[in-house]
Amino acid sequence: MECALKACIAKQFREHDFPDKQIVNRSHAHDLRELVRLAELESALEARKRQQDGLRDNWDKVVVKWKETSRYEQPTQAMAEELVRAVRDPEEGVLPWLEQYG
Repeated sequence: MECALKACIAKQFREHDFPDKQIVNRSHAHDLRELVRLAELESALEARKRQQDGLRDNWDKVVVKWKETSRYEQPTQAMAEELVRAVRDPEEGVLPWLEQYG
């Protein structure tokens, strides 16, 4: 998710343009909510969450719980499967929604 959001942020800049330093520095964050803001997708995400309960639950209850330190933790099999489903589900996954902007 982090890489996909950063790709959306990078898409804001045109080739050979000198990007805004504040946006570049802030995009080095690992906070998914902040990356959604920097990608200028906050209102689009909120609108889709109002239309699609599954996407809302996948984002609010699963995906945003991921933190940079999560990669060092040992999740249970069920937790890992829940995260993969929340990200990749073709109907209500966060990544399929995000891919339309990347």
